[in-house]
Amino acid sequence: MSGSIAIMDSTWFKKRLRASGKTAGDVALCAGKARSGFSQILSERQRMTLDWARAYAEVTQTPLSEVLFRAGQISAMGSGLGAPVDVPGDVAELSSAMNDKVAQSVRESFRNDGELALWVVQSSVMSLAGYLPNDRLLVDISKKELARAGDVIIARAFDHQTRIIKWVLRRYEPPVLVAASPAEEDRRVYVVDRTNVEIIGCVIASWRIR
Repeated sequence: MSGSIAIMDSTWFKKRLRASGKTAGDVALCAGKARSGFSQILSERQRMTLDWARAYAEVTQTPLSEVLFRAGQISAMGSGLGAPVDVPGDVAELSSAMNDKVAQSVRESFRNDGELALWVVQSSVMSLAGYLPNDRLLVDISKKELARAGDVIIARAFDHQTRIIKWVLRRYEPPVLVAASPAEEDRRVYVVDRTNVEIIGCVIASWRIR
């Protein structure tokens, strides 16, 4: 399809990085993560997360919309509609919080070859399933293609008309995502089509901050 991109354009990322006089280490420092994580992304062994995309955009002074497009996270740029805009969602990623002792302990108990990320719950959309605002979630991004019925997942919902990106927390009941909330406004069902709605990762652990 004209004007779209299906996979990450790693060559563009490397050239842009060199042109800006920056390094992968600079991006990792900005993201508060290990350099090896970004190296995995540049070698296309892992997908670009929003946290990494934001850090790359800041370090190289590149519009976030272009970074997401080149990373294959959105299907088209611009089209006279303006850059994609994040709105408050059900969850938000916490990069620097991985230095927290509790987060480190939980993360170490799930040692594997996957890419783990820490998120925080921001809404009551999964309250009936025990997930409350400010709860921490450990998410395995590498398991997004292996999500099964009943898994609690984080997904990116992108509205191509409004250009709005929302990060949602839901239970996966293929092919849809459903809430666990008594509130009528939370009853919207998201259909996972990998274009408008894409699973980002599976929740493998959660804990409450007192």
